[in-house]
Amino acid sequence: MIRRFRRLSFQSKILLTYLLLLLFTVVIFAICYIQGVSSALTYNIEYMKQSNQQKNMNLDIAMGNNSSLNLLHLIDPKINVILHEKSSNMSPKDRYERDYYMQTVLKMLTVINPHVQRITILTSAGDTYCSINNISEDYIENAWNTIESVDWKTKSQKYYTIPYPQKIGNTGYSLLSVYHQLSDIGEYKTYGYLLADLDFGSIAKDFNSTDAADGLASSFAIVYENQVIYNSRNACINLETDLSEKEKQEDFPHLEQIEASGKGAGELYLNGTLCIAAVLKNESTGWYLVQYIPKHLLINTSMESMLNVMAWVMLILTAAGILSFILSKQVSRPIKALAETMNQARQGEVKLLTGLEPREDEIGNLIEIYNEMGKRINDSITKLYIMQINQKQTELKMLQFQINPHFLYNALNTVTAIARLEEIEEIPAITESLSDMFRYNIKGTDFVTVKDEVVQLKNYIRIQSIRFPGRFAVKYDIPGEYENNGVIKFILQPIVENSIQHAFKVKRDQDYLKISVSPDSEDYLLISVYDDGCGMPKEKVDELNHALCNTKTNTLLGEDGAGIGLANVNARLKNFYGEDCGIVVESRYGSFTCIHMRIKRNKEG
Repeated sequence: MIRRFRRLSFQSKILLTYLLLLLFTVVIFAICYIQGVSSALTYNIEYMKQSNQQKNMNLDIAMGNNSSLNLLHLIDPKINVILHEKSSNMSPKDRYERDYYMQTVLKMLTVINPHVQRITILTSAGDTYCSINNISEDYIENAWNTIESVDWKTKSQKYYTIPYPQKIGNTGYSLLSVYHQLSDIGEYKTYGYLLADLDFGSIAKDFNSTDAADGLASSFAIVYENQVIYNSRNACINLETDLSEKEKQEDFPHLEQIEASGKGAGELYLNGTLCIAAVLKNESTGWYLVQYIPKHLLINTSMESMLNVMAWVMLILTAAGILSFILSKQVSRPIKALAETMNQARQGEVKLLTGLEPREDEIGNLIEIYNEMGKRINDSITKLYIMQINQKQTELKMLQFQINPHFLYNALNTVTAIARLEEIEEIPAITESLSDMFRYNIKGTDFVTVKDEVVQLKNYIRIQSIRFPGRFAVKYDIPGEYENNGVIKFILQPIVENSIQHAFKVKRDQDYLKISVSPDSEDYLLISVYDDGCGMPKEKVDELNHALCNTKTNTLLGEDGAGIGLANVNARLKNFYGEDCGIVVESRYGSFTCIHMRIKRNKEG
């Protein structure tokens, strides 16, 4: 079976592979559907739990804004005095001032608490204070009835009513009243009660937004003692008119059991429909926050999603099979050409892959990378070859008299001996310096130290000083820490020779040269040759720097016999150290010229 498959054509293999993949997809679909329904249930339950926690936090924040109202009489001593006094014992003027002060304070509290619409204080002495005028007797009577029905156990205990409809002024509200005890710190003795009437409609705005997980919206309800306080399907519910007693009792059963199970979620039959519900109890109010979704909607949604996915998968697989059959022909040709070219490169012949249509895909990128790699290999070979040729040409230009170096040494030694016998001091100095220069130039290595290069330069300057006595002074500023840094051979003497030949054209008492070495950065050094000669115009300097800067690392030195000048030294530096090194010219016409050679720091060897 495997052998028969191997003998099939590439296109047949693709077709057979996609047929097997299609069958495998159907099997996977059935497994994924079962897992998808389970995952959808788990995901929606967790989503509803998180939504409940967020709404619970919002409810705590809304209720917490008025949680410290029971400390009002402890914060304001004047209010504490008023709570302990009877209005019947006061003069009309004192009573008016007291009522005005209390109303002002309570009205300010309603302003700073966004959800509070009205604040009322009922004292044990029978006095009533309110943030608004014209409070009804029925409101006061109902408030006292509620206070007497509550079992007050602690001073910090609060009592929350369920929302109820009422008008304040000409505006109708769905109010929620919070009862606070007003007691002394030392003993549990109540001197009155503070009622904060909250606008439940503004609080419920945070609940009106529909929560959706995977595009499936859940409903949200608040239940207290089997009474539906709020339901997102019909917003705030008026318990007096919207629900019958039967609906109040049978809606949302078993919430206590679900919340007490510790899972925070379970199944509920709501109006005959099986729902998945997440339940969370608000500790401040005792209300149950319920997120719920009919279970059949989750299953249907999962089925629709899976069918849509299956249809698209089938369509995509079919299209992919057709496209793969077409693309296989387009892929094989460039891959085959690339393989043949790389095989030639492996045998030592690095050729670039040309003649194919430009491509912007991965194969085109692969071909482009190969061509770049081949070009770099060829460039590296060329660069190495040119660098070796340049070095040899430099040696040839400087060592034109090295046909028989031993003969030259012997001849120079003979001249030196005769000059000493005749007591002519200048000739031994010239011949010794010249002999050292020949010996330096024919040394086997092309890489020396800065110190060796300076010694060779001093030999050259010694000869020139004898030729032109007192013509110029030379200063060396080379710190000892840089003397052993490696440098390519024969870069200083050509630069100094240019200064002597071209810079010192005007006859003066004495010209000045300075050779210095200084750090350019952590990894580079500057070797500078300064002269106080005639200098160059700015246009000439810019033109020269432009030409030096644009010299490439694979520049082949000229063979015109013109000697070794700035261009050749610059090319050698770039060939050896890289394009970030080389020569920069600094000059001012009629004043000075300074040649800066930038090299990399590198110890000899």
